Amino acid sequence: MLATPPAHAAPAPAPIVRYAFNQSQLGETLAVWRESAPPGAACSPAGEVTTCRAPLVPLGGGYVARNLTFRFVNGELARINLHTSIDAFSWVMNRIDTRFGGPTRIVRNDIAADSMEFPHVRDVWSNGRATIVVDDPSQDMATLRVTYTLDSLASALPPPS
Repeated sequence: MLATPPAHAAPAPAPIVRYAFNQSQLGETLAVWRESAPPGAACSPAGEVTTCRAPLVPLGGGYVARNLTFRFVNGELARINLHTSIDAFSWVMNRIDTRFGGPTRIVRNDIAADSMEFPHVRDVWSNGRATIVVDDPSQDMATLRVTYTLDSLASALPPPS
């Protein structure tokens, strides 16, 4: 009788990288988030969406994340939103590129401000589960806006601010 070679299972698919800002990972529960939340963060529930705000968080190079907001839908982290100076662009891009690779899409267009058109770049990372968007600049022309969104819960959230 001939020995039958063992069947080889197909390799497991590579795990999807969970997008995160510092220790806060999209998809984690509010209880887990609270264990490593930025110091001074405070939450206010409003129905199925709980919004937590954090004070300034260093990004490197003397730049800080401000208006740092975490939104939970039914207790699951669905969006992380922050603003910083447009001068922090290199620092922000380096943080994201180092952790998640380069953007999957870059959109170049113009935005109107003060009755003028200005160049605008939107860098997008998407892994099939979540999306990161960096808007340079945002509407006020001095702010870089960074938004991390869990795609499955995006429709339950207000638009990023």
